[in-house]
Amino acid sequence: MDEFRDVEHVSYGSSIMESIKGVVAGLLLFLAAFVVLWKTEGCEDLSKLARRAKVLRADKSDSPVDKSADGQLVSLSGRLETSEHVTDPRFLREGRYIRLDRVVEMYAWRESKQTETKTELGGGKKRVTTYRYEMVWTASPTDSSGFKHTLGHFNPPKRVRDRSFYAEVGMIGPYRLTPKTIALPPSTPIKLDAAKVHLSGGARLVEQRYIFLGEGTPKAPQVGDVRIQLRGVPRGLEVTAFAKLEGNRLAPYRFKEQTLYRVFLGDRETALGTMKTEHNRMIWFGRIAGFLMMWIGLSLFFGPINAVLDVIPFLGEAGRFIVAVAMFVVAFLLSVVTSLVAIIAHNIWILIGVLVLGLIGLFALRLARKRNARA
Repeated sequence: MDEFRDVEHVSYGSSIMESIKGVVAGLLLFLAAFVVLWKTEGCEDLSKLARRAKVLRADKSDSPVDKSADGQLVSLSGRLETSEHVTDPRFLREGRYIRLDRVVEMYAWRESKQTETKTELGGGKKRVTTYRYEMVWTASPTDSSGFKHTLGHFNPPKRVRDRSFYAEVGMIGPYRLTPKTIALPPSTPIKLDAAKVHLSGGARLVEQRYIFLGEGTPKAPQVGDVRIQLRGVPRGLEVTAFAKLEGNRLAPYRFKEQTLYRVFLGDRETALGTMKTEHNRMIWFGRIAGFLMMWIGLSLFFGPINAVLDVIPFLGEAGRFIVAVAMFVVAFLLSVVTSLVAIIAHNIWILIGVLVLGLIGLFALRLARKRNARA
């Protein structure tokens, strides 16, 4: 590992100017947080839509096609099959796969940096940035021309590219689908052996897991060496698909701003449970992201005050701590209120219920005032 340190001194005046610029960034973050929270609560739960899909029988290839479901959202469970042979022409001989993925990692330099800022007496700051360079296996090697310290840290282009190969047609019972366009289950690693793979140009098979290609060795690789893992979605999996039926073909079903056109592992209830879990994770990710954006944005509003207090470092640190705690509470309350309002606004029945309760409350208040006036 190579390590370099860059030291920068920031004057008191420059520090105050940076904090003023931070106010603008804070305002943008604060406003964007409302958009994120609103959009998050408005996301459609596709598992509810999928539960209303018409269930088709697809356990046999000679089962009759349900023509009454044409144009509707349908769900069907059965074996995902194809009569085709899918191959990676460079590395893998043909096999019975629905999709085949070539995943390439390159041994390359990676840059990481860490900045430590120390406030000095008088309000100036000392920033020490540590740059570290290490060689790692990565599927996305960094363009080394963007490194801070490029000497001795050069990444060549990937000599082998990632690729995916698909069967032209897949079948679930009598129903056809297009593997290249429909969302398929995740691919899994293929156990490799000499009978399955093409080895040429110095390529070597390593532990039945991947193919190594380069100037070094699997245990002592050099920068630019690659290792190739082959992953596949095999035929014969028990799956459940959700899509629109067009004749005997499955097509994308569009609902509002979302599309349902997907194959899941397992039976219908398992697929619905997977969709529900994914939706809940996405909702909570959006809520947490919106809250953090609001908290950071509000904290940046007070940057100039803290920068002025930095003339005595202790006061600046104390001010930042107080602001962080106070803005945490404010951001939390604002996030909760925004999410509740968004939930009500996006759900027509909840909205109607709130309006009815509001009208009942107003009516009861008027009655109470009339009684008090008579008394």
